[in-house]
Amino acid sequence: DEKAVDIDNILTDVCKAQDILRLDRKFSVILGIGLIQYLADDELSKFFLDTHRLLVNGGQLMLKVPTTTEDSFVFDGYSDLLEANYYSNYRNIRDIIDTSKEYFDLIKAERVFTKYNLGDELGEVERHDTTKQNWFLFERKIAERL
Repeated sequence: DEKAVDIDNILTDVCKAQDILRLDRKFSVILGIGLIQYLADDELSKFFLDTHRLLVNGGQLMLKVPTTTEDSFVFDGYSDLLEANYYSNYRNIRDIIDTSKEYFDLIKAERVFTKYNLGDELGEVERHDTTKQNWFLFERKIAERL
């Protein structure tokens, strides 16, 4: 379902990643939280192309993504934590950057959860040593540079 909300000079839209081109205007910022890990590799490449098309020159794409510190892998099974089956692509940071680099420059990548912001609770939130939540801030490459 697509939704729009106007808040003091902010117009937002919510949609599925695969439906993003249905939006018929340009954005200065696109935010994706808990999104790209559910996309197959070909869908992820298309997502970066589509968001590039929707952003103004210099526009920014901010993503919150679970990543792996090892080789990228797919989890397809039962999660005790979620008490449900789920499918997720855990990509390493290099694979995400390589997939995005044709359309975006990486401005910043940083961990979401750290000892600094969670203290001793970090181990309860990030239960696996090889998977971490990260923020990525990308800037749209100018079309003439592509």
